[in-house]
Amino acid sequence: MPLLTQLAFNDNYGLTSKFLGFILDCHNLTFMDLSHNKFNGTIPESLFTNLGNLKYIILTDNSFQGPLSPKISHNFKLKDLRLGQNHFSGLIPEDIEVLFNLRTISLYNNSLEGRIPSSISQLKGLSRLSLRINSLNSTIPSELGFCTNLIILSLYTNSFTGEIPPEIDILTKLQYLYLSENQLSGSILVELGKLTQLQALQLASNELSGEIPFEIGLLTNLLILFLFNNNLFGSIPPEIGNLKDLDLSGSIPHEIGNLNDLEALGLLENQLSGPIPVELGKLTQLQALRLASNELSGEIPFGIENQLSGPIPIELGKLTQLQDLELGSNELSGEIPSEIGILTNLVILSLFNNSLSGSIPHEIGNLNDLEALGLLENQLSGPIPVELGKLTQLHALYLASNELSEEIPTLLGNLRLLFSLSLSRNHLTGEIPQNLVNCT
Repeated sequence: MPLLTQLAFNDNYGLTSKFLGFILDCHNLTFMDLSHNKFNGTIPESLFTNLGNLKYIILTDNSFQGPLSPKISHNFKLKDLRLGQNHFSGLIPEDIEVLFNLRTISLYNNSLEGRIPSSISQLKGLSRLSLRINSLNSTIPSELGFCTNLIILSLYTNSFTGEIPPEIDILTKLQYLYLSENQLSGSILVELGKLTQLQALQLASNELSGEIPFEIGLLTNLLILFLFNNNLFGSIPPEIGNLKDLDLSGSIPHEIGNLNDLEALGLLENQLSGPIPVELGKLTQLQALRLASNELSGEIPFGIENQLSGPIPIELGKLTQLQDLELGSNELSGEIPSEIGILTNLVILSLFNNSLSGSIPHEIGNLNDLEALGLLENQLSGPIPVELGKLTQLHALYLASNELSEEIPTLLGNLRLLFSLSLSRNHLTGEIPQNLVNCT
């Protein structure tokens, strides 16, 4: 096989490390893709020293372990290095700048630690850097700003500390910036507003503080914005309404009603306060709404574990694309509107721990895709509607701690997928139907 230039066994062929010995004499090999196999142990150093013509090394999704070999610097022609989803440990080699032709570095989902070498600034052609899901624990080097061709920078789920370097504003080609699930501190940089090509900005689950800068509204190509689980406070800039292509975001200005195609809104676990604007009722494409653990108040009932009060408005029925509605642990009162039954895309309906009264609307039986229904810890009365027996996708039904009465409908036995049922602390009579006794 000495004249072989390309090698691809990347579809779960079940190859093991013994196979590597057969390719060490393929000195002309330029492309090697052995991803999704069963290789383990360390990569033989001879793989790098013997195959100096390699431009593409793709070993993703195996069980390689040990440190990254320093011999990898022998492959100075290398353009694409993909070693993600293995068990590599130790440090990223300091002499990585020797691989000046690199366009892609993908080392995600390993156990690498330490820092990103400052020498990475020499990789002028680097367009994709993915180091997510490792144990890197330094600051993000300002030298990344010299990698001006970066399109994807993925560093989430590590232990990076310190502030986001302001030099990141030099990366004007950047389209995807993933920094969630670290220990980053300081404020959200106003300089991020210069990255006008950004389609995804994820800063969630850090220790960021301060207000959301109005410059975020300059990112008009943004599709994804995650800011939850930080220490953000203050008002939300109305400029967020400029992000008309946004699919997943975090903001509650009145201008959010302009985002006609918005499918999900997430601002949970911050310190946002004040009322939720009525303009949310215009978001007819909304599928998921998550505003948990803030300090929101007022009568518009969108959120979880806030202090929202008043009745659930019938206008909720306009959000026909909604899949996830969780309003638990508030101070909601009044009856559950029958308009809930219009939301036929709902998968989760959670209204637990409120002060809701009246009967459970029969129209809930129209929610054919519903998998979880949580109405426990309210003041609901009357019988359990027999229409609940039509919810054949239901996995969990929680009606405990209400004032429900009469017998348990035998039609609940139609819920073949039901594995969790809670009916205690009500005024139900009769026996539990035999076909429900196996529910936990």
